[in-house]
Amino acid sequence: MAGVGSAYASEAAVYLELERVVPRRGLSVLCAIVALSAFDRVLIAPLLTSVARGLVVSIGAVSLVATVHFISYGLAQVGLGWLSDRFGRVGSLQPALLGAAVGNAVAAAAPSRPPPRRLAS
Repeated sequence: MAGVGSAYASEAAVYLELERVVPRRGLSVLCAIVALSAFDRVLIAPLLTSVARGLVVSIGAVSLVATVHFISYGLAQVGLGWLSDRFGRVGSLQPALLGAAVGNAVAAAAPSRPPPRRLAS
């Protein structure tokens, strides 16, 4: 049973070290970021019909895009975790942020879709 006590002691040491490295307010901010990142996975279901209507596509098409996005998001965590272990956090985040910036610039420069035609009632 001596191993159990040492496990608790080492866990307490980890928490104390975390509090020393990340101030209490910083830890709260990190927790808020994690909670906010989960909102897109929770709140997308009620928005599917509005998105489909706004883009004039089927709900099935919007659902497929959302599904592919979330599966890609989950799979990318495995690869990005490995890259982070191999090259460090900064070495893996800088190219990822650059890629996100380029992707956002391309999306912003894309031509807008013409407004949908309304059917006469």
